[in-house]
Amino acid sequence: MTPFTLDQTLGDVLDDADGRSILVRELGDMVDSPMVEVLRPEPLDKVLAMVESMMSPNALARLKEELIAK
Repeated sequence: MTPFTLDQTLGDVLDDADGRSILVRELGDMVDSPMVEVLRPEPLDKVLAMVESMMSPNALARLKEELIAK
């Protein structure tokens, strides 16, 4: 998996098998929501800000670390 940047889109992450796997592990069924299709062109930083209130601080930090810090 290539590390992602906050400027890349949610679609970029979903189209990458490893990226999608991380999202499914951390967000569960939310990844299959119809809203995700609407958000595909949005930058990752915007999407992460939107899900921030739906996740624990630890889960959000882990998600960011796995997607971006590698």
